[in-house]
Amino acid sequence: MKFALFKSWGIRERLVSIAVVPATIMFVVVSLSLYFASRDEIRSDISERGNILAAALAESSRYAVVSGNTTPLNQTLHGLLAIDRSIISLQITDAQRTMLTSVGDNQTELAEIQVFERPIRAQIPDVDVFDKTGGPHIAAPAGQSASFKDGNAVGYVRVVMSALPVLEAKRQRVYAGLTIVLLALVVSGIAGLILARRLRDPLNSVMTSLRGIREGNYDVRLDDHQRGELGELQSTIVAMAKSLSQSRQELESQVEARTSALQNAIELANQADEERRRLIARSNVVVEEERRRIALEIHDHLNAALLFVRLESQRMGRLAALLGSNADAKEIESVADRISATTADLYDAARTITKKLRPEQIDTLGLKGALEEMLRNYRSAHPQCRFDFRAPTKFPKLTAELTITAYRVIQEALSNIVKHADASMAAVTLLAKPSQNDISITIEDDGSGFNVKKRVTAGIGLIGMRERVAAVGGSIKIVSDPNTGTKITIELPTKGG
Repeated sequence: MKFALFKSWGIRERLVSIAVVPATIMFVVVSLSLYFASRDEIRSDISERGNILAAALAESSRYAVVSGNTTPLNQTLHGLLAIDRSIISLQITDAQRTMLTSVGDNQTELAEIQVFERPIRAQIPDVDVFDKTGGPHIAAPAGQSASFKDGNAVGYVRVVMSALPVLEAKRQRVYAGLTIVLLALVVSGIAGLILARRLRDPLNSVMTSLRGIREGNYDVRLDDHQRGELGELQSTIVAMAKSLSQSRQELESQVEARTSALQNAIELANQADEERRRLIARSNVVVEEERRRIALEIHDHLNAALLFVRLESQRMGRLAALLGSNADAKEIESVADRISATTADLYDAARTITKKLRPEQIDTLGLKGALEEMLRNYRSAHPQCRFDFRAPTKFPKLTAELTITAYRVIQEALSNIVKHADASMAAVTLLAKPSQNDISITIEDDGSGFNVKKRVTAGIGLIGMRERVAAVGGSIKIVSDPNTGTKITIELPTKGG
């Protein structure tokens, strides 16, 4: 987050900042360092000059103070005040601190004030009236001048100085330097802008080319070829665009070839699936026709023969009864009764087989009536389970193929419930959907349920149900889990199947 603003800058802003910021920082640091260093130096210089000036004035103003003639001294003080801006005021007083002369601003409130004060002492001649032998001096030795010594203070010199005027002059020079640097920075910024523009134009062409590559346009042309790293970047982008274009063409060719192969495979699979559907449908039709033929053969021939045998055995029993009560007659009558009973059992078994092969109710009552008869048979054969059947009062008449398919699928589902589900309730629901041109069949129970994935791959009955439904263009959905029951939903098209 600290460099988020810098990251959002363009090349122009970055180049200008590179040209301006380091120079600005360097100048500010150097100027401030010199300013603060010179400030301490100026203060030390003021202190030294103040002491020297106070001592010099104390020495040179002795005569004016003693004689009372301060006019020349006043001129000297004005001259010093004019040539040194650090002097705020100069004051000469007598021994009683009475002001003799004063120049400058005595009421100043400037900062950085330093006050230097020196006494003005009278000079007393240092005369020894006796020589080394104890005799009086007649004259001073040749080459020896008179000496003096300081006496009492006859006045005072007070020098008031401030470093502020000098510092102000120094500050003005710093401001002037800053102005010059500012102009230099402006020039540097302009130069940076010019360089940024010269660099930005080829980079803009590079960025435009990269955006085109991102959008899929690999026809990149960079006519303004530069030297150095920028030129190498342009060459690399052109080479990359050519490589990407070739790779894209190769990939499109491969995709087109594989797509074509996949479409052919899908068409072949669809054709095979359609052929399989037709084959299964045809096989189911053939099987049902064969069942119907066998059922008719059993009904027309076997049942008729069994009925004839039964009638003949009954007649033979009656004839044996007319022969009297001898043992042979009794034996013949007993055999005739057994033949009649066995024939009756065979006749009932043949009728049951006939119904399973081709329920005659399908041809006479249609799907709804045949299913009602089937559910009645299941109720009587398996009283431990309640079998419910729900269907609209007016159920549409279906084609023979669709009718037998629905009947066989429901028959297989109920058979599985009886064999495997251990259910206490099973329900079959028929629903016609004229608007969708199909019928819906639901078979559900409250039995033990099963794992659909495992049973679908292994259960022959479920596979047969799926194949029958698929053969007429329908769909089947099985929902079941262990201990939760099973629900089978079948959709069969009434048109176009």
